[in-house]
Order: sequence, then structure tokens, then C-alpha cells
Amino acid sequence: MMMAEDTLRRILLERPEAVSLFEALGIDYACGGERTLREECQRKALSLDLVSQQVAALPAPEATCAEFVYLVPLPELARHIVETHHTFARTQMPRINRLFERAAQLHSSRLPNICRLREQMMDLSDEWSVHMIREERGLFSTVHRGGNPHEGGCRGVLAGCAMRVSLQQIRLEHQMVVLRMQSIVTALSHSLTVSSLTDPLPRELEAMLLQFQADLHLHVHLENNILLPRLEQLEQTLRA
Repeated sequence: MMMAEDTLRRILLERPEAVSLFEALGIDYACGGERTLREECQRKALSLDLVSQQVAALPAPEATCAEFVYLVPLPELARHIVETHHTFARTQMPRINRLFERAAQLHSSRLPNICRLREQMMDLSDEWSVHMIREERGLFSTVHRGGNPHEGGCRGVLAGCAMRVSLQQIRLEHQMVVLRMQSIVTALSHSLTVSSLTDPLPRELEAMLLQFQADLHLHVHLENNILLPRLEQLEQTLRA
């Protein structure tokens, strides 16, 4: 079973549509892209045969989609991440925090951890906002100044940005926010499961968190598994 030994990153490069499948199965494709499918299925107690069959049954990717995500110049990919995922996060985080505030005011007696989760989400929002600003003013600004890497426009620019340290820190921050978001979602979902609340507001909050988490995973995937490896490959080429 050749696919079993492929990394999640390689599978997604060949079949971008697998993102939705991996998301539904709880497979960590965002920060675990270097794990093989076999390793991830073992980690998540999933049937390797079944998951492999599901991936193989996915339709062939549309050329336009593959070309945009994997072949476009790096400045355009960075712009897509900012305009799509940074914008979404900046729009949704205040909404989520307002819902948390309302839920805490109304249901703190029935949901004992709601106030703690509200504080955790507020802290996450603040730190993720700073992370996105640093990316835009630092790494992404460097990419944009470098122009089109297919034309050698990044030569001399990447070398001056302490790239390896910078990319390592970005990956670490990605991993931390993904783990913290999972902790918040899991804790809230458990509280709602054991409570008997009929008010739809907490479930609305849960749905919004899940939507935010799914976009966060795709956001981190595009950076960890597409943008950053391409930058590392480019940097190696320029140093050769």
C-alpha cells in the first residue's frame, strides 16, 4: 500500500480535496504534514485501509486549484493567505469572543468552565492577532519585496531575514495555537454534552468555534506544508 508510506503533505499536494476528509477524520494535516498516513492512522486509531480507500476515491483535483495553491508565485500565495485566512480570523475572533461573553453571563452556573474557556479564547485571539501582524510585516513583507521567485526576484532578500530561525518560530506558534484551539473546542463540546441546556446560544458558539478551527487548520496547512517548504527550497537554491 504505497499511499500508507506517503506523508500527509505529499498526499495533499497530489489530492488537495483530501483536506476535507482529513478534517472530518480529525487527522492533523496542518501541523503533522511530515507524518506518514500510516503513522497518523496509528496515532488516531483509524483504519489505514479505510482511510486509504477514501483518499483514493476522491475526484482528481481541478487543475486551476492545484495551480493556484502550489504553482503560483510566492507573493500571490502569501497574499491569498492574508486576504482569505487572516481576514477571516480577524472577522471571526471578535464574534466568537462576544458569544463567549454572552454565554458566560447567561450560563456560568450550568457550564462551570465557560468563564475559563472565554479567557483562554481571548488570550488565543490576542496572540494569534500578533502572530498574523508579525507575519505580514516580516516574512510576508519580505516575500512581497522579493517579487516573483520564479524569476529570481527573491535573490538576496531571503538571506537577510534569518529565515531558518524565523520559519521554525512560525511553525512552533502554529502548533501551539492549533493545540490550544483543540483544547477549547473539546472542553466546550464536553460541557455541552453533559449539560441539559436548551438555549441555542452555546451550540451556536460551538458551531462558530468549529468553523474557525477548520479555517485555522487550512490556514496553517497552506503555510506549514506549502509556503514555508517552498521558501526553504528557494533559500537552498539561492545559496547553492
